[in-house]
Amino acid sequence: MNHEDYKQMLALEALEALDGAEKQALEAHLSTCAECAAELRELRDSTAVLAYAAPPVAPPEGLRTRILEIIKTLPQTQEVSKPSRNGDQQDSTGTAQTQAQVIPFAERPRRAAFFGESLMGRLAAIAAALVIVALAALLFALWQRNTEMQQQLAGLSDRLNQTQRELNAAQNKLHEAQNEIARAREIEELLTVPGARVTLIELAGTERAPAASAALAYDQTTGRAVLLAKSLPAPPAGEVYKLWFIANNRPIPGEAFAPDQTGEVKLRDFIPPQGRNAPAFAVTVEPNPEVLTPSGKFVLTQRTS
Repeated sequence: MNHEDYKQMLALEALEALDGAEKQALEAHLSTCAECAAELRELRDSTAVLAYAAPPVAPPEGLRTRILEIIKTLPQTQEVSKPSRNGDQQDSTGTAQTQAQVIPFAERPRRAAFFGESLMGRLAAIAAALVIVALAALLFALWQRNTEMQQQLAGLSDRLNQTQRELNAAQNKLHEAQNEIARAREIEELLTVPGARVTLIELAGTERAPAASAALAYDQTTGRAVLLAKSLPAPPAGEVYKLWFIANNRPIPGEAFAPDQTGEVKLRDFIPPQGRNAPAFAVTVEPNPEVLTPSGKFVLTQRTS
């Protein structure tokens, strides 16, 4: 055999699986080869570690009882003759010497099987650990990707919210423009009536409604009137707004009304002849739409020049 053949036998020797001529040949080689002797020591050290890595296995139930029963069936003693001084086969007391029979066990095959099973278990544990590491790496990659996607989604959500706010602002401006156009059309209807004598009154909000404003247009000939107001707050619960024409220090009641959800008002009314030259117009908040004299606070006021 050459040197490589001996190296292949080192693992079997470390597991004590060599015997006979092969074992003798390897031992003779080891006495002259320092490399193989060092490798055999390392293999034996590794084998000893594998023995401790094997998980403990509980023996089957009843194993001890079965072993004891088998032992009872075997011959327990044998007579061993010892030559005496007078040539008889007996001990010093003249009786036969009784010794326990030795039951040999196949130690080497069991040890080889033990180490083989330990090695397989060790390899299985290593494979399981590699699978766990691979799964952990995959989970970490998925978590990182999910975090990146959530950040991107948050950025998209912020941009969407900003776009929605800009769209709402544009819609509000468009709504205001549409209202201005509607107000102009309402007044235009009065101005385009043949023979109309239209008077336009601007009303401003009081401290009760500082952001409110209104325009009152009416035809002095027919008494047709249109009140257009914006930014008018909702009246208190159970109350309404009421338009007044004040002439000769006597208020003449107009229509009662309430603004829509945006605070806008489009009111068509009819001014009686005595109120068409009124020097003052006003809007108050009243508890009853049928009141004949103002009792609440003024919300919109304006006097003619």
